[in-house]
Amino acid sequence: MDPAKVEQAKWDAAKAKAMEDNQVQELKQKSDATLGEEEGRKAMRAYNKALYRKMRSIDPSLKERIDATEAAILKRLGE
Repeated sequence: MDPAKVEQAKWDAAKAKAMEDNQVQELKQKSDATLGEEEGRKAMRAYNKALYRKMRSIDPSLKERIDATEAAILKRLGE
């Protein structure tokens, strides 16, 4: 099998499992519902940190990719 496809499948599975977490779901809903720009960024940062923290605990083999993705997103959000 193609290693990139295997990693993508692991990523998708870890993200889906992380999205089942109640805290992650609540933070996602809050970030989707937030109206103010700064408040929205703050909510998105909290959601992304929780999501990627949960993904790392689900599949530690993806740590490097998760770290890079999280860093890029947080940089975009102004952190």
